[in-house]
Amino acid sequence: MPKLISATVLFTAFLVVLVYFFALKAIEDWQMQENYIVAEAGQLVDGSCKSRLWVIIHCNIAIENTQNGSKAESKFHYLFIDFNDDGYPINVLRAKDNPDILSTAVGQEKLLNRILTGAFFIAMIAFLLFRAFKMLFAGGKRQPQNA
Repeated sequence: MPKLISATVLFTAFLVVLVYFFALKAIEDWQMQENYIVAEAGQLVDGSCKSRLWVIIHCNIAIENTQNGSKAESKFHYLFIDFNDDGYPINVLRAKDNPDILSTAVGQEKLLNRILTGAFFIAMIAFLLFRAFKMLFAGGKRQPQNA
């Protein structure tokens, strides 16, 4: 039973992290879709995209936005499935109507891939969480299957 409780807590924490790091930025990028320009005040500080398991791409990007004399650093974390091996453009973009909303070219270019990948992982973790709760409230015992 303690293993089941710790697994439930772990799945819940992982689901929260997935939503926070990936889904919220994808929603912001969706709202800015096709309504962006290159940010002249934005500068790439650090950025890399690495392949995991040949098709799962994980990007960590840090940009600095200098606007009206103040500097602000933003970090972007992208996770998506792609079969491309040519590299990804990491240009800094901003929304036309709100210069405070920033994104990157790879974030906009791979938006649909990011949404589908995030939905898959969130659904998978939610399913495992559902199964863990079901077992937890059933006393940790599996229900016998009738043949």
